[in-house]
Amino acid sequence: MIKTTLINSYKELKELSILNGFKIYGNNVNPTNRFEIIEDFDFKLGVAYYHHGINSSIVKLKTKNIIFLGFEQSLIEIDFKQHLEMHSKNLNSIFYEFIETDTKLLAICELDIIAFDFDGKIVWETSFMDIVENYEINKNVIIVYSGAQKIEVNLNNGHHISTSL
Repeated sequence: MIKTTLINSYKELKELSILNGFKIYGNNVNPTNRFEIIEDFDFKLGVAYYHHGINSSIVKLKTKNIIFLGFEQSLIEIDFKQHLEMHSKNLNSIFYEFIETDTKLLAICELDIIAFDFDGKIVWETSFMDIVENYEINKNVIIVYSGAQKIEVNLNNGHHISTSL
């Protein structure tokens, strides 16, 4: 089970990372920011980021030794057995959360959705003109509410199927 522990300061997080041998992701050391240790039986890592009112999110793939970490405007894929950062993506907008479907892992962001397969590869990306306010998954479609629009997106390829007001 993945556990997140809040840390009081970047200094404390840095000291704990040296003591316990884990890496810190993000570099936002402002004292008003959020500092976390995220861990389970297989891994331990630190995160330092501007909170925006949205917590970091982490998903551990069931089929590989891979975790996805999302926070602020960052998305990072890590092989936790090899302690290797496989991919890092600077996002165009604020990361919201991960959603797992039967066939994909979706990174929901303020203006985008990025779909990964369960091998950790990007399958598709799609963007929206306005902020993603809400969404729901219905079979092979994700319905996105963005501004005054309701947009249906095909989960197989990321194409916008229909848009309505």
